[in-house]
Amino acid sequence: MLPLSLIFDWQSRFTAPRFLSLPVSPILLNFGLYATLGLWMYRMLVKNIKHSIEDIRLLSRWEALGFAVYCDFLFWAFWSPPTIAL
Repeated sequence: MLPLSLIFDWQSRFTAPRFLSLPVSPILLNFGLYATLGLWMYRMLVKNIKHSIEDIRLLSRWEALGFAVYCDFLFWAFWSPPTIAL
């Protein structure tokens, strides 16, 4: 059985999320991710809301490139390289 002290002390076992190798608040991180991803979704919806199905184009060429750069930035911002013990 797991001692109650470990159950009630669960927060000490978790580390803060890291963004660009710096610890950040989970609330700020969630707000930032929801806001930026929401802006991309908003851009795609507003641009195509009045078009017929045949005319829908989610992103232009430059917007698609910007979204790819944004996704790449998020990947590298959250990636933590493994530590190698020599």
